[in-house]
Amino acid sequence: SEDLGMSFEDSMETFGDALSRRQKLVNLGNVDQNRVNQTIRTTVKSQMTYATALGASTEELQAFVDSLVRDNGLLTASLLGMSDTMRNDVIAGVEVFASGMAAMGGKAGQDIASAFLEAGSAGAIGLSDAAVGIVTALPQMRGPMEDFASALQSGTLSQDDANAMVQNMTKELGNLSDGEKQRIQLLARTGDESAKMMANAIAQCLGSDPNITTASLKAVLAAFERQQR
Repeated sequence: SEDLGMSFEDSMETFGDALSRRQKLVNLGNVDQNRVNQTIRTTVKSQMTYATALGASTEELQAFVDSLVRDNGLLTASLLGMSDTMRNDVIAGVEVFASGMAAMGGKAGQDIASAFLEAGSAGAIGLSDAAVGIVTALPQMRGPMEDFASALQSGTLSQDDANAMVQNMTKELGNLSDGEKQRIQLLARTGDESAKMMANAIAQCLGSDPNITTASLKAVLAAFERQQR
C-alpha cells in the first residue's frame, strides 16, 4: 500500500476491484501471478499519477475504466484468439490509455477513449461511427487511432505504449494551428457532435493558458519518472 501511496484498506479495495475486472476477461490461473500483480499496480499508480498531476479523481478514472471494459462484448471477442498472458497485458494497456485520456480530456477525453477502444476492438476505424466522426472532424487522429487498433488486435498494447499514446495525443491536440481549431469550431457550430467533442477535448487539453498542456505533461512525466526510480 505504501508503494501505491494510499491507506492499506483503500489499496486492497482498489487492487481487488482491478483484479475482479481482469477476471471477467482473462483466466488469471494461466498468467504468472507476479505479472498480474505488477500490471494492476502499474494501472493504479498511473491513475494516481494522472489524478494528482491534473487534479482529476482516481475514483472517477477507475469507474470510467470499469464501465468501458466490463461486459464489453466487442472487446471480449477481439481478445478471443490471444493467450491469457496477452489478454492480461492488453487489458492493462487499455486501462492506462483510458485513464490517461479521461484525466487529460475530461468527458471529451472519455468519449475519445471509448471511440478508440470501439475501433480497436472492431479492427477498423470504419466499423465505429464514433471513430469515423472523430477522424472526419480531425484527420490527424487517424494515425494514432490506427496505431492503437493495430496494437490491440496484435496483442502488443503495453502499458508504456498506452501512456506514450496519451501524451502524444495530448501534445497533438495542444499544438493544433489556429486554422485547424477554427475549422473544428465551425463544424461544431453546425451541430456536428464529433466536432463538438473534439472542440471540448482541445479546450480541456489547452485550458485557458496555451502553455497548460506542456505544464500538465511535464507534471505527469515528472511523476512517472519518480515512480520508475
